[in-house]
Amino acid sequence: MKLQILLFAGLRDRVGSASIAIDVPEPVHAGELLRYVLPDSTEAARWSSCTRVAVNHAYVAADYAIQPGDEVALIPPVAGG
Repeated sequence: MKLQILLFAGLRDRVGSASIAIDVPEPVHAGELLRYVLPDSTEAARWSSCTRVAVNHAYVAADYAIQPGDEVALIPPVAGG
């Protein structure tokens, strides 16, 4: 399944783009997405501990099954002042 994923804050900076298109197997769960966005497993694990996943404008749990056509966003913490 092809997904368009919106990236925010540090993830956007890390990947170098505000969105990416990736191919993932079906079914894929929200908690698995970072390993496709960041193929380095150590880096993906580090980001997964603090990144929230939103699907269709609502935060979802890690076991949420992504469906074709869903709008997916990965949102890490944001710092600023």
